[in-house]
Amino acid sequence: MQQAAMQWWLQVRDAPADASVQRAFDAWLAADDRHRLAYLDVLMALNAAAESTQPARAPQTAGWMRRHAGWVGAAFASLAFCAVLLGPRWSEQWRADAVAPPGSERELVLDDGTRLVLGADSAVAYAVDADRRDITLLRGTVTVAVAVDPRPLTLHWRDAEVRDIGTRFTVQAAADVLRVGVEEGRVDVRRGGAAPVSIGAGERVDWDDASPTRGVWHAVVATPDLLLLDQAPAALAVAQWAAHRGTRVVWIGSPPSGLPLDAALPMRTRDDQQAALATLARHYRFDVVLDGGGVLVLRSSR
Repeated sequence: MQQAAMQWWLQVRDAPADASVQRAFDAWLAADDRHRLAYLDVLMALNAAAESTQPARAPQTAGWMRRHAGWVGAAFASLAFCAVLLGPRWSEQWRADAVAPPGSERELVLDDGTRLVLGADSAVAYAVDADRRDITLLRGTVTVAVAVDPRPLTLHWRDAEVRDIGTRFTVQAAADVLRVGVEEGRVDVRRGGAAPVSIGAGERVDWDDASPTRGVWHAVVATPDLLLLDQAPAALAVAQWAAHRGTRVVWIGSPPSGLPLDAALPMRTRDDQQAALATLARHYRFDVVLDGGGVLVLRSSR
């Protein structure tokens, strides 16, 4: 991994104006958190070497690190900034018992027979013992088909709990928005100290940090080539877009509220993905502050 990171550093150094090299480098960074960590390690090592205090003859001409000190400093600062932003994501990876890769789902069956379908770039942890069945959604989306069992099943996300009453349900989470939709049976959804909301088959509840809103639930069959949105608020729509890319989303301030969107946006190519992001930005009224290095920074323009 370190060798690959050094090779990328050399390629970017030798061709700073080559757009194809930069696109390939961005894709490599976005593919795996370990790539970003390895590249940050390389920059730190180079920075330490450049600042060595060992006596040496003064160079007749400035070395590459010195001649490009501004670029190296900016790159180091950017990677360090990304590391801070991605800290929660690394924590999610370490805590997870199961992770789905960007762009595709993952299905698994727990020991009790409960079936989980993780949405793209989603992560869960779970614990099943003699008295309880607990699932923690660390990020993304999960659909749960609950096996018949006398032990209660509870899904956790931050300060929210979804308690199953024999059912199949889907949970989506992003920023401060939680969406729970029921295909079969019934669930109770509680957030913070608020009273629980009970929803049944064909119903959904969207719950931001303020209050719950009820609606109709349509189960959507995921596809890697389309971003399918059903009355999606901004936070969930952008999170689903980012799940295709494996990108970390950071909002400056709160995501725009209102303006739910129904859409089917192509996501096959990078151009399709950028066009989809532009469509979301126009509809929800936000600005893209940064899109690169596996991080998407957004700011509401309203």
